[in-house]
Amino acid sequence: MVYVLFRETNEKAKSMVLGLKGYSDAGLITTYSIEYLIKKFEAEKIGYFEKDFYDYSVNRPFVVVEDGIIKSLKPPTTEIFYSKRLETVFVYGFEPNLNWYGFVEDILNLVKRFEVKKLYSLGGLIDYVREPRVSGVINKENLKKVLLDLGVEPVNYEGASSIYSLVLNELSKIGVEAISLWGHVPYKNYLASTQLGTADITTAYQLLEKLNLLAKLGLNLDELLDECRRFERRVEDIIRSEQEIRFLRSDTGEGPPYIA
Repeated sequence: MVYVLFRETNEKAKSMVLGLKGYSDAGLITTYSIEYLIKKFEAEKIGYFEKDFYDYSVNRPFVVVEDGIIKSLKPPTTEIFYSKRLETVFVYGFEPNLNWYGFVEDILNLVKRFEVKKLYSLGGLIDYVREPRVSGVINKENLKKVLLDLGVEPVNYEGASSIYSLVLNELSKIGVEAISLWGHVPYKNYLASTQLGTADITTAYQLLEKLNLLAKLGLNLDELLDECRRFERRVEDIIRSEQEIRFLRSDTGEGPPYIA
């Protein structure tokens, strides 16, 4: 075991939500979604992953410099949160560059430690669609109907994977159900999000809405609708001011350029 808990606890968790920056965070929707959940459910930071899983030339430490003086320097890490209100563990950080199996072993140890019954991972991918949608990957056949009943499209894909695939695969070996939800970020939203330095709120809303239904979180997401509308207006402003933005192809229903 290489994760560290700040305090010993006998608390258990019904579920775990995993959200990682990097490959799986197109439009910053993973970051936005899990930070929203951690804040909304008043999750307390209870630990972190101790082992170094990161190549600093890829995921560089974050530094704050004021008047030429280094005030703080924080290396990339993965942190563990717990919500008593929701009885849920949140794991939030960066997708590791190194030792994927060691990282997944930490996830499995946390699952066993808190007796987690179900894991949900949140991801975002760039797709050539006009409107956001959500698709899903599952690790057990019986979960397919759960996805379909909520209008989540099961993924068909072959190609490079995120670490979520490895997590789901290993969890299936110990009998823990897992669902990976993916928000499809429209290309226009991705361009706007990158230019503005903000999350694609519209797709993040869709992702949170599906998780809310799947995990029965009881969230009222109406408060995000104004944010969605503001983001959509900014997207349209950028499109109007940059006539060179074009869709490379229309939404043909084909698979995304990467996923899983």
